[in-house]
Amino acid sequence: MGTRTTFRSAAVAGLFAFALVASGCSQSSDPETWEAADEIGKVEENFIRACTEGDDGNSDADALADYCQCSYDGLRQEYDDDFEGFLNVNRDLGNEPASIPPNVRAIFDGCAADHLGS
Repeated sequence: MGTRTTFRSAAVAGLFAFALVASGCSQSSDPETWEAADEIGKVEENFIRACTEGDDGNSDADALADYCQCSYDGLRQEYDDDFEGFLNVNRDLGNEPASIPPNVRAIFDGCAADHLGS
């Protein structure tokens, strides 16, 4: 598996971790905004941890951390005004991991180009 594919897979793992955060925040209600999600579940921290843990162990740790942070920041910016859209992408990826939406793929690919240099 190529480095970019490995890193993209790691970022997708971060999205799955978000599902755990969102679904486990509260039995009575899930967060409906980024602010609520951040307050309740440490979304960024969980994404970065899951993304870096999604690596196959063959990647440079600093490059992987930079890639994962870039991916989170890109997703956060892309869905800044559309938390529900982010949840929908997360849900869809949970159902069909291979079907990364073009806008999300572009974020992952851009971060790979910026932080992996190839």
